[in-house]
Amino acid sequence: MLHLTVHYSVIMGFYWSNFTILYSYASVYLLEQGFRNTDIGLMTALAALLSAVFQPILGAYADRPRSPSVKVLFLILTGLFLGVTAVIPLAVGKSPLILITAYGAALMLMQTMTPLSNALGTLSVGAGHYVNFGIARGIGSLSCAVISLIMGRISSTHGVSFIPVTAIIAYLILVLCVLPFPFRKNAVTAPREKGGSFLRKYPSFVILLVSACCLYSSHILLTNYTFQIVSFKGGDSESLGIAVAIAALSELPIMFGFTRLLKRMSAEKWLVLSGFAFLAKCVATLLVPDVLSYYFVQTLQLLGYAVITVASVYYIAGIMEPQDAVKGQAFFTMTNTAGAVLASALGGWMLDAHGVTALLVTATVFAGAGAVIMCLGIRRRSSSGA
Repeated sequence: MLHLTVHYSVIMGFYWSNFTILYSYASVYLLEQGFRNTDIGLMTALAALLSAVFQPILGAYADRPRSPSVKVLFLILTGLFLGVTAVIPLAVGKSPLILITAYGAALMLMQTMTPLSNALGTLSVGAGHYVNFGIARGIGSLSCAVISLIMGRISSTHGVSFIPVTAIIAYLILVLCVLPFPFRKNAVTAPREKGGSFLRKYPSFVILLVSACCLYSSHILLTNYTFQIVSFKGGDSESLGIAVAIAALSELPIMFGFTRLLKRMSAEKWLVLSGFAFLAKCVATLLVPDVLSYYFVQTLQLLGYAVITVASVYYIAGIMEPQDAVKGQAFFTMTNTAGAVLASALGGWMLDAHGVTALLVTATVFAGAGAVIMCLGIRRRSSSGA
């Protein structure tokens, strides 16, 4: 049913728009409140670490036959997000500790919800409904692009105080969209497995996790500190909005058309391609001399982040049994989050101690390692069939 894809696309649009609002503009907002890059890096790292702990626990719980549905769990976390985000503007000028703690809690909850947001779509497909995940995720990227342009313009002319309020409004609308979504929990009974036995069950998945950890470390180094990068290249907060919008818009062709692209090449091969695209983007970001050139580099998001985002979902769905679906998404998101922990903590310190160039060199090293591991892992799976 086409209307279910439209409904899910609206959900993904409001869900992912908040990543732009709170993540891409975290540095802009928190630097304005007097925090250092190191403070921001440690906060985002701790948020990512906590979400990495909660994601597999939540995924395993969601896969139990008698647990609440993915939809209910998603709404519960959204409610918690609204509560902690409301604290952020109240703490400005009163308690820096409460402010940065609430901001970190909001980021942690957003990341914890990611596997649940993906599972809303993939489990609907598994239940026999037609949902085009690529189109829905593409709408998420389009929403990121639109909100980024708006945020960039407003922050450059009116300041940053509106950022947490915008996040609250976006997720209030998200709740209204999720409530009528026709999702029913799959009644498949899942054997309770420990993480180790789950990973031994899917050995090729482990290679993907290691590679993704490296690739997402490079990605986070570029995206969490985009404001510092554009400033280094001669830009400002409006330039940040344009750069983020270009990257998000570049994702659309892949996300909208990925089901057709899968007919030309398997998800595994697309994952290999994405690894080398991550590397190319890091190298180009390091080398370009100005903001205008950096805008062009952002289009490499097309073959890097866009591809791994949708290809990994199809890859996981293709190799795993239905009762492992949410757990698989949770493990993948957890591993990406682990990369974010390392990148966030390292990036903030590196910016304060060594500057933007050192940050970009580090991102390139991570991307190179991830690309090589992905390539070797896929070749090993192709030759062994495991």
